[in-house]
Amino acid sequence: IEASRLFRQWSHDLLKDYESLKSRIDVNIINPFLDPSEYKKIYLIYSDQEGFSKRVDQDTVHAAQIMKKIIVDRYGYEENKVILQTAKCEAVDIGGWMQCFRSMIRQAVIKNPDSHIILNDAGGTPQQKMALKIMADFLVPAQKLSIVYPKENGDVDQVELDGYRKIISTEIAIKLLHKGDYNAVMELLDFKDVILFDMLGQKEYLKKVFAHVYFRFNGNHKKAMSNLSGKEENVLLADYYNAHDNLLPFKGIGIPNTKLIGIFDILRKSLFYINAKRYSQAVLTYSQFYEALSQLVLNSILDRQEYGSIADQDDSQKSRLFGLINDSFPELKEIYKDRKQSEKLSLSHLSNQIMVMRALGYGALKEFATLLSPRLDYSINKVPPSGKQNQYAYISQLRNKIAHVGFELTESDVKEGYYTYVIELIFKTAEILDLKNPDLFEQLNRLIEVKLLRV
Repeated sequence: IEASRLFRQWSHDLLKDYESLKSRIDVNIINPFLDPSEYKKIYLIYSDQEGFSKRVDQDTVHAAQIMKKIIVDRYGYEENKVILQTAKCEAVDIGGWMQCFRSMIRQAVIKNPDSHIILNDAGGTPQQKMALKIMADFLVPAQKLSIVYPKENGDVDQVELDGYRKIISTEIAIKLLHKGDYNAVMELLDFKDVILFDMLGQKEYLKKVFAHVYFRFNGNHKKAMSNLSGKEENVLLADYYNAHDNLLPFKGIGIPNTKLIGIFDILRKSLFYINAKRYSQAVLTYSQFYEALSQLVLNSILDRQEYGSIADQDDSQKSRLFGLINDSFPELKEIYKDRKQSEKLSLSHLSNQIMVMRALGYGALKEFATLLSPRLDYSINKVPPSGKQNQYAYISQLRNKIAHVGFELTESDVKEGYYTYVIELIFKTAEILDLKNPDLFEQLNRLIEVKLLRV
């Protein structure tokens, strides 16, 4: 090439004179693959930066057309078997080239499901080379992909990919992990065998830890415990196995530690969702927490004080309990004055359960019930209505809006809107109950992250 002529212009002129020069020119580098009986299709990728960059002098748009003509004329390929493609972007725009290669490779795989794909990136910018390898690694099964470099003697070197799929999948998995999307992590990393938790081998420590967190996050205590030995070096895992937690607020109530730890984990999960800015999930999870806690604690308190249970009370027990509640909350006299005695205190209503916990509970439990009660509709001391959104001043109603209507709480909602009380309520609950390791799931996720990065 003459020094005074740029490659784009030089190749443009050569293309114009192709017919008169074709007997004197040939392709190089890819010659070992130019056999239509073995390599059915050839994709030539070229650059054409006009409209995207001022530096278009090295573009290969005309060179690609010349190569196609040579391959068709000299090597016996049909024109439709030699495909020219480019990305409408700069030659150094890795994102643009990744989109180009994603579309091209995906279509090639779909149209030729049984074919083997061979890549050669001897030309092109570093960005083009990397984009090609990344997309190929993601979109083509490993057994159907080869990276090759022809030698001067006509032989071919085959090389391995640099593990782009594994590197990028791991980074995406870590992001999903810290959002609590454990099912997506399982799919991405092919961890689906954690469902067969008891069958994991002794050396599969990463999967065992992941499985423990997965089942613990989803409230399956039996599975979460399944492969813990009590000899774990990590204190969070050891404490769970030994049922160690800060259970002082429940001392003397007669509830097994394992059940309480499971309920505390629901509260930790709600806090995790707040930190992940998944506020709707935080509300739904917190609702599960206070419903499970009230049922467990109240049944224990009622039984120990001979008031029966939430689901099973005789008339005498109901009457005695109503008398206690009536004395504790004089304002009930006006509310209940026109109702039959048997209807005056239905423990099927969560607001009444919390009210009974306020009357019969003590210490932190009583303080928690007093905190939550105003935020439940039908509660005797509910917050006063204010404005058109007053019904959602009650977390019980907000929970229904999220669960049944698909309402999505945003960060601005919980920081400056009608729902600012939500975060305060959840954090205050953790404070009152003196919750140990409120960021437990984030700590466990970091443990998994460290193990993933070492694999």
